[in-house]
Amino acid sequence: MINRADLARASDLSRTTVATGVEFLSHRGLLDTPPQVECRAAGVPSDQLKFTSKVGVIAVADLGIASSTLSLFTVDQICLAKQKVWVDLAHGPASAVPALLNHFNSLVASVDASLGKVEICVIAVPDPVDGRRSGVTRPPLLPDWESFALADAFHQALGCPILIDKDVNLRALGESRRLLENQRPLVLEGRCDGHPPHDDDLVQGDGSPTGTRPSTASTRPARPSSAAEPGVRFQ
Repeated sequence: MINRADLARASDLSRTTVATGVEFLSHRGLLDTPPQVECRAAGVPSDQLKFTSKVGVIAVADLGIASSTLSLFTVDQICLAKQKVWVDLAHGPASAVPALLNHFNSLVASVDASLGKVEICVIAVPDPVDGRRSGVTRPPLLPDWESFALADAFHQALGCPILIDKDVNLRALGESRRLLENQRPLVLEGRCDGHPPHDDDLVQGDGSPTGTRPSTASTRPARPSSAAEPGVRFQ
């Protein structure tokens, strides 16, 4: 078991943010807080936190144009079930979404019910996402999906919060969370004037410079003398 101070140190978040998250989990009945043990030292004894026996499962839908992968995980990232389903999203959401939900319900029914219900569903889509509508926006691959409320459809079927984001964003987030600090992805800072990046344009995931120079086939033009020229940072 750990306490809130341990969570703040491990996550590098403020104690207020950690307290908000703990309160959210407690209200959903996902945390057990054992009685506080009498402490001889000065100060208020810290509370010890642990998940309940029925924490629930996390549903993940990695959507692709021709096929999708549906998975169920525990909160400690143990895969309970995974299934690749052949649902053509190009046929439109009216037929594709019910088919995906049917496969999801079958997958949920296949795992041990004592693990609890689905607490959250994460959906990765291959097109840009509109956070206000919780659906895709200006989709070049799925033009019929722009006006469809994808999150609402999954929420009504699964009865849990829905998180939707572009697939590459979720994969990058997963890699950055699992890798060590010195192995995190690079951030390439480009320039709108067409000049190749300089040494200080390459930084690591934590913002520190890599100290390496990218190889280029042509000779690099000189950096413009005007320091006021705007640039663009891509992440």
